[in-house]
Amino acid sequence: MADERLIKPTIPAQYILELLDGARFKGMDVNVLLRKAGVNPEILKNTQARFSIQIYYHIMRTVREVLQDEFVGFLQKKTPPKAFGVFCQGVTGLPDLSSVIQY
Repeated sequence: MADERLIKPTIPAQYILELLDGARFKGMDVNVLLRKAGVNPEILKNTQARFSIQIYYHIMRTVREVLQDEFVGFLQKKTPPKAFGVFCQGVTGLPDLSSVIQY
């Protein structure tokens, strides 16, 4: 029988816990964020659990929206929503990595 994870991809609980570290660092109550995302905080007590990509997405989206930070609290300053996308569009036509760094 095939491993269920190969049929339906999942995300380790540790990835979600690390995602929440940025919000925690910014002083947010992660239990409130999880509830806002429609996730019961109790499910993260099992650090060996795996979660659907949809659950991970809902948590990521909620953290970004609440913090108003594209990089979910991991940088010293907030990065406005959609800023990374604008940056990517700006560097798309550059010829090499050196040009991107200078951009």
